[in-house]
Amino acid sequence: MNGIVGVVYVVFGLKIFEKYESGNLIFIGYIALFFSYLMFIASPQTSIWFLAFIAIYTISESTILPSAYGEISKIATSGSEGGYYGASQISWILGSAAGYYTGVYLVNGEHYDLLWWIYAVVALVGVGIVYVYLRSSTIE
Repeated sequence: MNGIVGVVYVVFGLKIFEKYESGNLIFIGYIALFFSYLMFIASPQTSIWFLAFIAIYTISESTILPSAYGEISKIATSGSEGGYYGASQISWILGSAAGYYTGVYLVNGEHYDLLWWIYAVVALVGVGIVYVYLRSSTIE
């Protein structure tokens, strides 16, 4: 499901990437990510709701990642783009490591809602960080 939604979104959503600035797309992606977590917390635990969560999450992820690379290419100094891209992967590394541990915790079913709330708060922090970044970049 994840792959299908991702491919369909990229094919049909290409105009979105051409029309909007990458920073704004990152902001919208984090808002959608936040609401996908809230939806997952508040929804009945059925397969339809889970598939809807996966679709929204995939669209959010497929919006944030390429837009982030576009934004990195804007702020990177000439000749050191690789360093900027490498530094941006630190969050990926930390998130992946934390994801394995929290995933096991989720599977065990202990404090099930708490972890989804944590994910929602992290997405909301992303919204705040991108908002501050966008405001500071328009002031300059």
